Amino acid sequence: MNTIITKTATSCFTRFCAFALAHIALLCPLAVSAAGGGGVICGPYLYTVGGNGATIINFDSEAPDYFGELVITNELGGYAVTGIYHDAFDDSPHLTAVTIPDTVTTIGYRAFANCTSLASVTIPNSVTNIDYGVGHGVFQECPLLTNITVAADNPNYASSDGVLFDHNITTLLACPNGISGAYTIPDGVTTIVDEAFRFCSALTSVTIPNSVAAIGEDAFEGCTALTNITVAADNPAYASRGGVLFNQGLTTLLTCPVGFSGAYTIPSGVITIADYAFYNRTALTAVTLPDTVTTIGEQAFGDCTALTSVTIPNGVTTISFGVFNGCTALPSTIIPGSVRSLAPYTFGNCTSLASVLFTGDAPTPDLNQRAFVFSSPTIYYLPNTMNWGSKFCGRPAVLWNPAFSPTPSPQIDASGAFAFTLTGNTNIPVRIEACTNLVSPLWITVTNATVSSDGTIDLTDPDAATHPSRFYRFTFPR
Repeated sequence: MNTIITKTATSCFTRFCAFALAHIALLCPLAVSAAGGGGVICGPYLYTVGGNGATIINFDSEAPDYFGELVITNELGGYAVTGIYHDAFDDSPHLTAVTIPDTVTTIGYRAFANCTSLASVTIPNSVTNIDYGVGHGVFQECPLLTNITVAADNPNYASSDGVLFDHNITTLLACPNGISGAYTIPDGVTTIVDEAFRFCSALTSVTIPNSVAAIGEDAFEGCTALTNITVAADNPAYASRGGVLFNQGLTTLLTCPVGFSGAYTIPSGVITIADYAFYNRTALTAVTLPDTVTTIGEQAFGDCTALTSVTIPNGVTTISFGVFNGCTALPSTIIPGSVRSLAPYTFGNCTSLASVLFTGDAPTPDLNQRAFVFSSPTIYYLPNTMNWGSKFCGRPAVLWNPAFSPTPSPQIDASGAFAFTLTGNTNIPVRIEACTNLVSPLWITVTNATVSSDGTIDLTDPDAATHPSRFYRFTFPR
């Protein structure tokens, strides 16, 4: 919240209000209001009155007498402070510690978000309602916060090792963003709420006990150092393989740790890749999907800015909204014939995407044909497939038809180099690969080429002389 607090002649004197640090009630005029909006100003506080209590709705984060450790006042204008409104202390960079008075019963969402120097928070026994939910993290984006302390006799909440739970320690509500290294969730916890670990940027691993039965949305988002999620082997709801989180049956890949780097091969047997499973994994370079996968969820690989290679098997039937949106390093890909529809932004904002090959009939795009918004690939399709025109989703569509040419016939020169010719449509891209054993082939790239203006590619391979036999194939570059 960005309300500007304007000091006036009738406002409380800042020095006088500084006595709030000693937990002394503030004597503020009841008629003073904030410029341009409702509420009453008293020193650094903007508040409203209702239900016989005052609610703090904003805090002047630049009031110098309130830098450092803050004991929030328990009274404003003769009313007990009973509520802290959402965003009330948001973006207060000078607070290092906050103690909430024992008159407060309610704390709104993001009440202390973006407090970049905040290291500790103390919650009294009077607080009975803390508003959590997606986008509602009360203490999110506080990178130095390592400890949330709750009074032992609070009836609704508790803390353990600085982490905020419900009173019975069965629901994990918020892990302070400054926590570092490995963290083990206590036995008995059954629920991890939405965004519980979000922005814990120094967290490297999390161990989940067998008691956890529900993990909320974006629970580990923004944990940029997290490379390993481990689940107890006897957990009935979840499992992990290689640090990646799955459902217990290993049929749905739920989330890859944000700090994962390099290439990843999804295990065989996985059927569904969940929404956002790899979203914003900026060090993921390549991913291979097994033939068992049929569904890829929304934004599953969105904003994977280092992703240069993805293999989609011929079993995928559903590619949801924005699956590869923002994959700015992806140069090309192949869409199997099993895919029958394309959602909006499937390859949106893929600024390096030069070519996409469809191996089946033209899929049905969304009504406004937005699959390639802010991307500029050429679309290629195979011979004997249907419903292709000169354009697809606003992009040029070209028949991809390379073939080995019998004329001129392949030749071996005096040095042992092997030469042959491919033919095809002008300017289509082709990768030529070779191997020495068709029983257990290891295909290596000989060259990436483009069919010339005369419809041919002439290849001479001098390495053929060093092999007793050599086999060749052409593929679509990716």
